[in-house]
Amino acid sequence: LSHMNFSEAVLIDCDFAGLDDVESSKAAVEYLIDGGHTRIAHLMDPGTFSTIEERAQGYREAFVSRGLTVPEDLIFHLDWSEDPAKVTNTEAAFGGTWGSA
Repeated sequence: LSHMNFSEAVLIDCDFAGLDDVESSKAAVEYLIDGGHTRIAHLMDPGTFSTIEERAQGYREAFVSRGLTVPEDLIFHLDWSEDPAKVTNTEAAFGGTWGSA
């Protein structure tokens, strides 16, 4: 963010402000890859909302843009209906395949 200039405010008359889920997810994962992380997990909430799917798309696009194979084994589909006692230990909940970021 050091390259961005926040010295001028822009006022917009609107009732909604959103973000680009694909690009923001992609930028975050690219940042981690560029920082040397090689095992980056992506946690997906249950459902098929566009935000969920678009963030997963950005995750995948980041690996492709860096010439890397998408680690499908680090994409976890969460199930909030599961017994919370079973997921208190995050590493155990993901079968011990914990990412580096």
